Amino acid sequence: MIPLQNSLLEPLATCPFCGVSYSEERLRTLKKDARREVLHATCSQCARAMFFTVERSEQNISCVGIFTDCDAQDAMRFMTRMPLTLDDVLSAHLALEKMGK
Repeated sequence: MIPLQNSLLEPLATCPFCGVSYSEERLRTLKKDARREVLHATCSQCARAMFFTVERSEQNISCVGIFTDCDAQDAMRFMTRMPLTLDDVLSAHLALEKMGK
């Protein structure tokens, strides 16, 4: 896991809502490869959760944070599912359209 304290990613070490530092036990690595990590953090103070994607290259480190209502277990379950296809979206659209008539 990328350590958030004492690093370039230190601004990510605190909850953007209440400013409390994330504790190690509430910060989980969901997925990791050579260039990217997906992290889930839950604030011990306000209980709000964030997803972070941290991507490294030779030139830089970038991070995108997204607020979520998923806990880490939900996030893992969603990440292991097959991605939606265009046919899935079309089927859902047709079903909703049919319900509206």
